Amino acid sequence: MSRKWLILPIISFIILAAHNLRIGNVNLALLWLCFVSLPFVKNSWVKYILILSLLIGSVFWLKISLTLIQFRLIFNLPWIRLSLILGGVLIILLISIFIILAKGDLLFPRKKSSSHFQLASFLLSFILLNLAEDKTSFPILLGNRFPLPLGFTEIFILSTYSAWLTGKFLEPHKNKQLRPRIWLLFSCVFFAQLIFGLLGIQQMLMTGKLHLPIPALIVAGPIYRGNGFFMLILFISTIFLVGPAWCSYLCYIGAWDDFVSRQVSTIKPLSKKTKWFQFINLILVIVVAYLLHLFNISWQIATFLAIIFGITELIIMIYFSKQRGQMVHCTTFCPIGFLSNILGKISPWRLKINYNLCTQCKKCISVCKYNALDLSRLAKGTPNISCTLCGDCIDECKSKAINLYLLNLSSSLSQKIFFTVISTIHAIFLGVARI
Repeated sequence: MSRKWLILPIISFIILAAHNLRIGNVNLALLWLCFVSLPFVKNSWVKYILILSLLIGSVFWLKISLTLIQFRLIFNLPWIRLSLILGGVLIILLISIFIILAKGDLLFPRKKSSSHFQLASFLLSFILLNLAEDKTSFPILLGNRFPLPLGFTEIFILSTYSAWLTGKFLEPHKNKQLRPRIWLLFSCVFFAQLIFGLLGIQQMLMTGKLHLPIPALIVAGPIYRGNGFFMLILFISTIFLVGPAWCSYLCYIGAWDDFVSRQVSTIKPLSKKTKWFQFINLILVIVVAYLLHLFNISWQIATFLAIIFGITELIIMIYFSKQRGQMVHCTTFCPIGFLSNILGKISPWRLKINYNLCTQCKKCISVCKYNALDLSRLAKGTPNISCTLCGDCIDECKSKAINLYLLNLSSSLSQKIFFTVISTIHAIFLGVARI
């Protein structure tokens, strides 16, 4: 019976949606209708979103009311009946806020330690996606590229997904199963948009100017062209926020290397010297891109070389990664992987191993697909440079000897912040990352 208290808040959102529809703002009307779904979610973080949205709705309604009443007064038109109606709606909105404040614990009983972080993830995703759409010179969100404007609806869905994902990540031992699934989901969405774009649906492409979806071009492209540093800046910014986790959560190619490597159950470790191949590959990519630019080599030849590079990546994934159960492409070939590992040192995130708690069971070594752990690294208390903060070892360690840290914060708080940030970035990338 406690759910009956939600009737008035639901009516409030419907009124706000109806008003926006009446003035022709379909995009915002659909957003207010989206909020109607939230009262049916019983998690405690939802009540804060409802209160905030109703407060914004109240301010919006008060502003509209004053404008309409002032208009009628200026032109000597009847205004009392209108003011009573508008005032009545404002009272409904304010009562709705009071209901959620007073009955919030009863209406949203599912309290979790992750609730505040889920709330943060929702708000961060919502604000940043709105900023991305507002600050770009073209509609960056798919929802705003079609006749029916669904941009705000898309932002709401992605923000809610981000909050849900944060909660799931913060459940014990969920990361190992969840991470590869959401990573592959992102990659599938990314490449599906590319395929639909190539089939003629231009809205699925970022700007209509195609480039190859090869991570190495994040560095090589700007060097060859002499401009277009957006992806490189985005990459470095992401590295600063989540360290080398770009390579285990966000890379659209790495997801497939991970998928292929999981086709076998036994991981065959690689020699630590293979990291040098990755370094040499990075140098070669930079040098070749610079020479192509220096000698003004045609884009056709540059594209051909990039395609050969991409085919080589696929061969390494299909043959070597699948054979060894190890992400061979990401750890020994991809130059962006090496750059991510090196630049990851500027990030404040650190994976640390408490050797005093370690039981030498080697389970962490058996699940590491980045060739970052062996007995010598356990003794040193830190993983190899190839570690991408994927967290599989943390989930596997029963003695809790392996933990993630942000500066001097506790491992528990650090982990909550990390998954809040990574879930937010993942949701944003789902919304804006395309060719």
